[in-house]
Amino acid sequence: MRKIGSLKLIVCFATTPFGQVPVLYVDDDKLVLPETMAIYRYLAAKHGAIPDSLEDQALCDAYADHIQDFMSKVSLFIMSVTTKMPRERIVEYLTDYTKFVQERLVPDLKKQLEKNGTGWIVGDKPTWVDFLIADIIDNHLYWRETNDDEIIGELLKYREKVFGLPGLEKRLEERKTLFPPRDTPKMVKYTLFYMKINGRAGGIRLMLDYLKVPFEDKTFERSEWPTIKPTTPFGQVPILYVDDDKLVLPETLAIYR
Repeated sequence: MRKIGSLKLIVCFATTPFGQVPVLYVDDDKLVLPETMAIYRYLAAKHGAIPDSLEDQALCDAYADHIQDFMSKVSLFIMSVTTKMPRERIVEYLTDYTKFVQERLVPDLKKQLEKNGTGWIVGDKPTWVDFLIADIIDNHLYWRETNDDEIIGELLKYREKVFGLPGLEKRLEERKTLFPPRDTPKMVKYTLFYMKINGRAGGIRLMLDYLKVPFEDKTFERSEWPTIKPTTPFGQVPILYVDDDKLVLPETLAIYR
């Protein structure tokens, strides 16, 4: 495996076929193959990691293309982190990519695993798309801001199944050291506490949504208020909790500001 430092990589981009990596060199320069999916498909066909039927091969291609949507979204987020973009832009990309993972990609992959019933995405043996999917799940686990194991569910076991295949031990150990540094400041966790009505919290919710600031909207029923009231700082709501209890902020206007 060729390893290139970040400064040399900038120069190397100009020498690649499409100005990007990865690139697969076969017999030195006999074949120079760019594009991630083309590399996956070529190596899989060459060494027996494609399904047996044309139909299953087409399914592999379909799920790989679906994953391209994820890769484009997560790439924007990673770029925003590594290039230290404004926090608002980082949050925007993080929210978009997380929503796609939780509401689109994870349900689709779970459905296919259940339908196929073999423990693999397509067919009854590991294929190239299994390695692709295990890789993107692992990347999500590294970059996610909050624990969403309950949403990912059986895909965690699926990832372990792929990573548990023989011959991967050394590569998996090296893999742990190859993630880009996650040196962006940790996102602030906001919890807005109010009754299950619009009231004084209605405008705050709208403002946070407009600003694309993720927050937990924790509500309670009116009937619970007599019990809750003595536990609040000023005997009233809304209350904003920042990083759980690091800051407990009462008063509507203070929260707005």
